[in-house]
Amino acid sequence: MDVKTFTEMPKIRSRVYGRRWLPALLASICMIVTLFALGKLMVAHNVIRNESLLNFVDPLRMTTTPNIFDAGTTVSGTDNGKSHKMSKRQTSRYISSGITWNGIQQRRNWNDFAADADLLNLFLCGLEAMQATDQNTLQSYFQIAGIHGAPYRAWNGVEGTNPNTGYCPHASILFPTWHRPYLATIEQILGNHMRTLANRYPAGSLRTRYQRAANRFRLPYWDWASDAQVPPIIGSQATVRVRKPQGFVTIPNPMISYVFHPFRSSFFPFPPFNTWRRTLRQPDRNGNSRPAVVNQQLRANQISLRNRVFNLLNYQRQFNIFSNKAWNDGNDGNQDSIESIHDLIHGLVGGEGHMAVVDTSAMDPIFWLHHCNVDRIVAMWQVLNPTAWTPSQVTIFGTRTNPAGSVEDSTTGLTPFYRYPNTMWTSNTARDTKRFYYTYPETDGLSANALRARIRQLYGGTAPQNQVRGTTTGGATTGGGTTTSGRTTTSGGTTTASRRSYSGTGHSLATNGKYHEWAANVRLNKHETGGTYLINIFIENPSNGVEWTGDPNFVGSYYLLSKNGTCDGCSENSLVTGSVPLTHMLITCARGGKLKDLSPESVIPYLKNNLQWRVQLPGNTGYINPSDVKSLKISVIAATVTLPSSSDQDAPITKWTTYYDITNQKPGGLCYGDLN
Repeated sequence: MDVKTFTEMPKIRSRVYGRRWLPALLASICMIVTLFALGKLMVAHNVIRNESLLNFVDPLRMTTTPNIFDAGTTVSGTDNGKSHKMSKRQTSRYISSGITWNGIQQRRNWNDFAADADLLNLFLCGLEAMQATDQNTLQSYFQIAGIHGAPYRAWNGVEGTNPNTGYCPHASILFPTWHRPYLATIEQILGNHMRTLANRYPAGSLRTRYQRAANRFRLPYWDWASDAQVPPIIGSQATVRVRKPQGFVTIPNPMISYVFHPFRSSFFPFPPFNTWRRTLRQPDRNGNSRPAVVNQQLRANQISLRNRVFNLLNYQRQFNIFSNKAWNDGNDGNQDSIESIHDLIHGLVGGEGHMAVVDTSAMDPIFWLHHCNVDRIVAMWQVLNPTAWTPSQVTIFGTRTNPAGSVEDSTTGLTPFYRYPNTMWTSNTARDTKRFYYTYPETDGLSANALRARIRQLYGGTAPQNQVRGTTTGGATTGGGTTTSGRTTTSGGTTTASRRSYSGTGHSLATNGKYHEWAANVRLNKHETGGTYLINIFIENPSNGVEWTGDPNFVGSYYLLSKNGTCDGCSENSLVTGSVPLTHMLITCARGGKLKDLSPESVIPYLKNNLQWRVQLPGNTGYINPSDVKSLKISVIAATVTLPSSSDQDAPITKWTTYYDITNQKPGGLCYGDLN
């Protein structure tokens, strides 16, 4: 073969082969590019149907939208072994991950949050945008709020056996943990609104500022135990001036109310909610919110609220009691819970308005700040009690997916919130807040001892534990504690726990470093009651009328939070409980010379003659005779507390004792022979 022939053959062969595979190569390249672009588009619009496809299209999770969907088949093993069928085979599943694109951030106190001007501005603009979203959209404010209760629609394709209620578990061992993915879901959606807005500001330093603000965002909490007054921008400021990408504008304040668009009476088929076109707080008869009444009610209960939180964090060690208001079958002890305290905030803020009823409460924007604080208290309790967690418990009310009488535990699905396309969140997987990419100032690296000191700083100012440790004379306190005006003082964080005398009495309130803590337990059967109401506790007779919370003898309130005036789907034996601390008022009585000391020998005869209670309708609209609340049982309990040697030490407490003599034969009182 000559050279010419030899050298030309490859060229001829190259052209031949090129004609064969070049079209296939071009087609393959086009297909890859098309698939990649389509995959990105599908992720951006939340229509990826299979997690393995997501891994192929976006293996490094570079997409920022955390909403991944799976084919609507069967979700198995998420609810006590039951399966939830999706309403339609192709219904998409929203993944509740929390905000994943800016690392772990702190949820901040509202006052600290609001001082961050750029963050507050972006938050208000983002909340306005979310509230304006079409109510038929899965991620709209209306539908997210509706998960909690009315209008009783399936969300995320998760159906159930009880379509006439929401998903939120009350009087349930799941109460604290269910709200974690719930809060993370709205935080995630709102955060995406805020980030989208931040990217629309004019390029340059302004856009950078708001992008950085979006990266700091987590929902704020309203610490009503420390300061129960509702800040104006949350409670009374009708409009706010904000800086949007197009410039400064004045908008209706999205924190004050949610306006339904459209409104239909069928959303809330019970009066008066079937006529109100926006959420209301302590409304008058003309359908106007009364922020001054909200603050008056909260102010009257401030000391009781603060002491309840202090006592719960310091003295309660059992998760089944701490977590929820279901009665624990007649065991001696303080029956207070984080849920019962939470209920009172709903009642005081709502009155006869939306916050006061389970079905409508999440429609009110203040709901989210309130529940962030509830979750924060739960997280703090977890630091102090790291081994205590969700035992099994029979639910007495039931939800859309868990009927009354079913057994719930740490593996029960927190419906309708998916962690993965085929897996619900559970109490076990929701145990650590960092799994939702947030912490709180008090749980971000603090040890148990450091947290105890912080709790004393936040809530110890009115706590009897601090009041009895110091000798109070003329408004001054020695050795740390509180002044007669209620202000907290310290002395290097430590005090002595020796025998002290209390000014004005000449008698000891703490003997050998110990004193008696007193409380009134409240129990009733929710199945036998109609509507919601307050049970107000007094020491000595209240004045006439129904403005009882302003009475000088008022101690504190218990609130019965219910579902639109009914107990639909709950069991007949739906006993719920709560507790109102009495010790701070007994100390005031001792200060006035009415009581010798805090011992049972002094307190029992005094309370037998002077402990009173009234059942009040919401909004101060009337009252109910306690004898008409057939299941009402109020009892008085006491336990001995050993004063800690320093602010970061635990305060040991003895078993609680029930004193029947105080309430026996009183209308609504615990009598001899009754289970306590």
